[in-house]
Amino acid sequence: MFEVTAKDKIRAIIMGGSSGFWSEVIALFERLGISVTCCEDVYSALAEIVAELRIGEKILVIGSLAQLCAEDMRFLQICADRDDTRCCCFVDDKAGCDIKEMIQALGSKASLAGDINDVEAILMEMTEDENTLQQEQKKIDKNEFALTRAEMDALCRAG
Repeated sequence: MFEVTAKDKIRAIIMGGSSGFWSEVIALFERLGISVTCCEDVYSALAEIVAELRIGEKILVIGSLAQLCAEDMRFLQICADRDDTRCCCFVDDKAGCDIKEMIQALGSKASLAGDINDVEAILMEMTEDENTLQQEQKKIDKNEFALTRAEMDALCRAG
């Protein structure tokens, strides 16, 4: 089973109804200790992302495909441009999702989820990505970028 640790710092924003899926998602987040904010639309979700931004925090926005693709995919594009925000589009086989919207959503780095297991897998990817980045940063040799006095003098004279 997947667990979120304090260092993972994930926050969730949910745009959704009251179906069984949404109650399962909220229960999962509560069990993992992830704070949840519910929003009615992409406008309030974007305001929440900007207003509550914390350094080092990751944000997972979950909503229906139709909600997240609103305004000609602009919300998904904004989130895709941010390193700290990831979108997850809930795809319900009963909702009759538009294939074109699905393809566009995937092209904007959004993930698709059909059930709670998909959401848990996305959370796992988010924490693994962060842990991999931290490991890579630790491997950087700070002396690799140090210049000798002769190199500094040569660069200063060249300018």
